[in-house]
Amino acid sequence: MSDRHVAEFVGLALAAGALAYRHFFGRDAKIKRALAKLPRARLADAAAGRPVKAVARLEGLGEPLVAPLSKRRCVHFDLIIEQWVSSGRSGRWETVVQESASQRFLVRDSSGCALVNPDGAEIAVHRDEHYVSGPLRSATPELEELLERYGQKSVGRLGFSRKLRYREGVIEAGEHVAIHGVATRWTDGPGASVEGLPAGRRIDWVFATTVEAPLRLSDDPAALLAPDRER
Repeated sequence: MSDRHVAEFVGLALAAGALAYRHFFGRDAKIKRALAKLPRARLADAAAGRPVKAVARLEGLGEPLVAPLSKRRCVHFDLIIEQWVSSGRSGRWETVVQESASQRFLVRDSSGCALVNPDGAEIAVHRDEHYVSGPLRSATPELEELLERYGQKSVGRLGFSRKLRYREGVIEAGEHVAIHGVATRWTDGPGASVEGLPAGRRIDWVFATTVEAPLRLSDDPAALLAPDRER
């Protein structure tokens, strides 16, 4: 085998190894696997102060967020823009932009309703929006506008197109999510009002990150395990 072929083989092996590592050992993969292994419970079966996993339909509260890439209305988005950096006959993807944002929302099943505060939560979103731009595919005006928002350009200093890939995932109202954390009883009282709460909607529980237990959340099919078809 020639030196050139050896170099190409090593480059491919390293790239495949990095991809496999991220797929099986990355933060998102760990969250999804942890959720998939946990037994499910109805919201009505939650007990104050004890961790529980529920799979329920999501409802938004008030004005939703707008995802920067797809412009979808959502309660959470996660955007990553990466640039291909060549190194000899191989290379790697380096993150140049990463942004995520969340807002409070409701989850509901046939047994009850809970308010979710995602601040500090471990969220693994299913990234289903993908684009690529580079020498063979110029960035669209929409992608140029997106890059400008983060102080980036599709063209490098020497005037050559940068090879970029854009990945985004959102969590939207109406979809099912898996949630695992410590539930506390909702109490109606001074300061307990929720902006955007639908008329007549009753909240039974509140999920939030605590010192004792993290809040984990995902809309990935691997974490849901056949959610109930509830309305």
